[in-house]
Amino acid sequence: MPNNDPAGLSQLLHEQIHWFEDTRQKEVENTISALRKMYPIVPVGYPDGARSEFSTYLHLAVCLLELDALAEVLGKEKAETVIATNGQYFYKWIYKTVLKDQAKIRTVLKSNNLYI
Repeated sequence: MPNNDPAGLSQLLHEQIHWFEDTRQKEVENTISALRKMYPIVPVGYPDGARSEFSTYLHLAVCLLELDALAEVLGKEKAETVIATNGQYFYKWIYKTVLKDQAKIRTVLKSNNLYI
C-alpha cells in the first residue's frame, strides 16, 4: 500500500475534527465547562499542552475524537499506539490524559452533543 502513514492520517483527522467543532460553538463551550471541572488545572504550551488554557481543553475533545476516528480505520490497538506515539512529541499531557481517561472524556462529549 503506497504511503501507508498512520501519523499522517492522524493529523488529517485531527484537523477535520477541528472543522467539525468550529460549527458547534455552544456544544464546545458546554464540553469545555465540563472538562474544566474534571481537570481544574491543565498545562499550557509546548510540549504538554496547547497554546492556551482554552485550547488545551479543546484538544482533550479533539484528541479523543481523533483516537476514536483512528480506531474506526486502524483498529483500537493501532489507534492507541499512534496516539501514544504522537504524545511523545507534542500535546504530551493531552494525549496521555485522553488515553488514560478516554471513557470519561467520551462520556462528556456524548452528553454535550459533541461526539461524532
